Amino acid sequence: MAYKMTSQERLNRMFEHKQADRVPIIDYAWASAVARWHNEGLPPDVDYKEYFGFDCIQTIYPDCSPREKFEIIEDTPEYFIYREWRPRKIVEGYQHRNKQSRINCS
Repeated sequence: MAYKMTSQERLNRMFEHKQADRVPIIDYAWASAVARWHNEGLPPDVDYKEYFGFDCIQTIYPDCSPREKFEIIEDTPEYFIYREWRPRKIVEGYQHRNKQSRINCS
């Protein structure tokens, strides 16, 4: 019986341009597709990634948004007035506490 590689070994071999036991399979399914597969016979206690032999990888979603200087000028229970420092521009705005929208004052 041939040696079966782990997902990590298989992916490392792929990145090193070396031979592996098989091509790595990396895919994701929508929740509606997984529900359909269960209705069509996929056992309910089986993870679809294991069932189809997908390689296990971890996904991270870092927050890479810019961090701008932010100053609250006036803060009340109903609204707040703020100032943001953006590159080459100072934005002053008003935001009502019960609404998501923002109105720029300048």
